[in-house]
Amino acid sequence: MRIGLDLDGTVALYDEVFHRCAVAQFGMPPEIDADKLAIRAWFWKTPEGRRQWIELQGVVYGLRMDEARLAPGLNCFLLLCRENGIPISIISHKTEWPVVGPRVNLRDAARQWLERHVLGERLGIGTELVFFESTREEKIQRIVAQRCTHFVDDLREVFLEQSFPVGVSKLLYSPGGLDGLSDDLRIFSSWESIRDYFFKVAG
Repeated sequence: MRIGLDLDGTVALYDEVFHRCAVAQFGMPPEIDADKLAIRAWFWKTPEGRRQWIELQGVVYGLRMDEARLAPGLNCFLLLCRENGIPISIISHKTEWPVVGPRVNLRDAARQWLERHVLGERLGIGTELVFFESTREEKIQRIVAQRCTHFVDDLREVFLEQSFPVGVSKLLYSPGGLDGLSDDLRIFSSWESIRDYFFKVAG
């Protein structure tokens, strides 16, 4: 068994950072929910919203990356994986530079955040197990190359790609939702639910 993890929205959570930046830099009304999808929906309704949304992502994933928080419950899950000898790979669709906005190396910012929160001997995840890919297709190919048996992502679209490998179990991290099944997709509302799924199966 090898478990692959997406980074943005799965390991690192940004809803509050998106909200703070959107209000302060782009004039979004503060009453909009501190939820990435709600914030994106507001941007997309404004005349320059799609371009500004791309710019906001560059700011959040670059200059403000240190404000992201580790997904609740993930630390415990990773400790259990290490104790049970289950290897973890972190595989992210992340370009090196933002399309617009401040020129900050997004991959370097993500690595520095991971070094503070996830990487190291305690959890058994080294820098050699972190991969950044420029396209979604390259991300999927990395999942194959790493021989992942399971992959956890917060984007359903990744699992809907025709090239996503049939033999890899699809685990959708959907905080605030409900645990359940949708065709060949398992949906989890929390990392506690993911932990219980794996360690009930394993033990």
